[in-house]
Amino acid sequence: MTNYTVADHGVGNSVEVGGVTGGSLQIHVKGNNNRIVIGQITVRQSEVVNLHGDGNCLEVGSRCILEGRLRASGGSTISVGDGVTIERAYVAAQEGRTIRIGPHCLLASGIVIRTADAHTIYSLETRQRINAAQDVTISAHVWIATGATIQKGVVIEENCIVGAGAMVLGGVYSANCIIAGVPARIVKTGIIWDRYTAQSLDDPAGKFEPHFAGYLARSLQRPGQ
Repeated sequence: MTNYTVADHGVGNSVEVGGVTGGSLQIHVKGNNNRIVIGQITVRQSEVVNLHGDGNCLEVGSRCILEGRLRASGGSTISVGDGVTIERAYVAAQEGRTIRIGPHCLLASGIVIRTADAHTIYSLETRQRINAAQDVTISAHVWIATGATIQKGVVIEENCIVGAGAMVLGGVYSANCIIAGVPARIVKTGIIWDRYTAQSLDDPAGKFEPHFAGYLARSLQRPGQ
């Protein structure tokens, strides 16, 4: 079943949707020369996509499960990999910056991801802006728990967990770690996670996602693991 609507208020805009099952996908484009490419996805209840201004790009892979709001403005880009689940999150790329969410990520409810602050801050001494927008990169197989906020300039490497309510500020967070707190910091290293439950990585009765073996193999090859 295909269940989506497109409100196109501009010229030169391109929208390609492979298919939508479940709830409704609402696409709103206000501007020119924007590009949207969405694979075969499932929407929980409703998903709203907003592109405002010219030259924005939104790419969403296949086998994704979405609910929430994706917004790109000012010539920005949002890229979401295959097999990503987003539960009632707000993802906003602004001021020509990029948000990348790698494959097989899990984003719980109440999450905010932004490339810019809501307003501009200036130095009284230099008279220059001091809170410029920055890209956000969330690598493959990252689990972000309920209520976390990911601020501009953050790079989270693969297989990480972001704790509930965390405020993650700009910086690079290394692979296979748990990030938690306000402001967030790395509280545990040498971990990996999966959506299913098993008693150990060697549990013969355990069930793991099909892609888990690849992430585990790469993790075990990293120095210090």
